[in-house]
Amino acid sequence: MSPTAASDAFRSVFRRNLAANFVAQVWGVVLNLAFIPVFLHLLGPEQYGLIAFGISLQAVLAVLDLGLATTANREFSRARAGAPGVASGPVMLRTLEVIYFSMGALVAASLILMAPWVADHWLQAESISRETVRNSLALLGLATGLRWPVAVYSGVLLGLERQVSLNLVMMVRSALRTAGAAGALTLAGGTVEAYFAWLVVVSIVELGATGWLAWRSQPEKVREPARFDRAVLRSFWNFSGELTLVSIFAAVLKQEDKFVIARLAPLAALGHYNVAATLSGGLLLFSTPVFTAVFPRLSAMLARDDQAGAAAVYHRASGLVAMLVAPAAAALMLFPQPLLAAWTRSPAVVAEATGPLVVLAFAMLLNASMQVPYALLLAAGLTRISLWINGLGVAILAPLLVVFVRLYGIVGAGVAWAVFNLAYFIIAPILLHRRALRGHLRQ
Repeated sequence: MSPTAASDAFRSVFRRNLAANFVAQVWGVVLNLAFIPVFLHLLGPEQYGLIAFGISLQAVLAVLDLGLATTANREFSRARAGAPGVASGPVMLRTLEVIYFSMGALVAASLILMAPWVADHWLQAESISRETVRNSLALLGLATGLRWPVAVYSGVLLGLERQVSLNLVMMVRSALRTAGAAGALTLAGGTVEAYFAWLVVVSIVELGATGWLAWRSQPEKVREPARFDRAVLRSFWNFSGELTLVSIFAAVLKQEDKFVIARLAPLAALGHYNVAATLSGGLLLFSTPVFTAVFPRLSAMLARDDQAGAAAVYHRASGLVAMLVAPAAAALMLFPQPLLAAWTRSPAVVAEATGPLVVLAFAMLLNASMQVPYALLLAAGLTRISLWINGLGVAILAPLLVVFVRLYGIVGAGVAWAVFNLAYFIIAPILLHRRALRGHLRQ
């Protein structure tokens, strides 16, 4: 293939992946935003607060994958680029499967066993029975364990740039988790246990679909049979080990506001805060698809030492994110009350969620703007930068959250989160461009 044809093929694949990522993200966010008022109506703020707690718990537990899903994304990208020293796809995939299925079983068993303690000693339920909370958390544990291997299957498909197929599965999953869950709640009479039971069914469907796609997407020219190989794990460890700590700190940073609120305030307050967090989190709709498309491409380019190509992709992607995110964030900060009223149609929710929405929208503007620099950081293997920033953030943010929530309620939690993102936005690019794409900080 000529250089011109190869360049055209790259642009075609990149644009297709980017479009698929955007469509899937829009689909997921729209469904999520559309059905939160439905869940609030069917369940009430307290039962919905239990769902919000479950979402936060799953997000925190996701860091226990030891960074292997992101490592799989990077390594399968490097394998496609012909980087030396990379194992064959079937061997890497089977090795990761063994690890992930074992970890999924352990996570499920742990959550089921811990459900009674969490229900009795952590959550401040007022109108929900302890038995209902315990059963819901046990079902959450089962659903979490079942979908644990989905992370590595998704990482493999992203690295192989089979993002269109993966996004189709994610769109079906989003529909099942929202519209399907609403249907299950309606049939079951609006019980939160029905919601978590439905999540178990969705997890089984998602696991089967992504696993089938990951194996079907392995290159036909690879003839080596699938097998578990400890050497593959050892080769992954330098990158994935640091990434695990980065992910742990990041998950704590992103979710500890909700855990602090769950401990210091009623579940209804957590439900209101989660409404604001969900709406402001919609800003990631404009950055996550770009990150997903750019990360494997940057990994492949840096593996070939194509600095000029990597710089071009990096700057275009950063500009695209800024162009898309800034107007949406401004709308959330300037018009929070009418947007919340149109969305939730609940005066009580509008009154409680307006303050948190303003500060969280500012925080997510900064967070979304850092997605492409983070993709470059991972592609270059510079995980230690994020490790230090996130580690210091956890140490500072935790006591700040406790103080601010006690003084200012759920608005204080949003302010603390915004302060961290502002510091990250200023410091991280300076450190990053000392090591990767030097001289590109001001471009």
